[in-house]
Amino acid sequence: MKLSIRKEAESDIASAIAWYDRQQSGVGGQLLNEPHRLFERISENSFLFPEIQSGIRRALTGLFPYAVYYRVSELEITVYAVLHQRRSPAAWQRA
Repeated sequence: MKLSIRKEAESDIASAIAWYDRQQSGVGGQLLNEPHRLFERISENSFLFPEIQSGIRRALTGLFPYAVYYRVSELEITVYAVLHQRRSPAAWQRA
């Protein structure tokens, strides 16, 4: 199934990478792999992760404390946000 990543989710990833690189050079590059691994797993089995709200699912990264928020429709999977787990889960609704 086609997976589309909203620009807000891409911005979330870029902001997280920049933050980690400011803390320690090169760490942000490691973070980049985490959501993309999850995107592959979500594409393979979109219902693998729990539904946390009507139609919205959350997948957690392994190495970094981030969550991917997405919705599955008949035609595609849409990633809305990639947020630090300490942020309010409602933050994905900002768009």
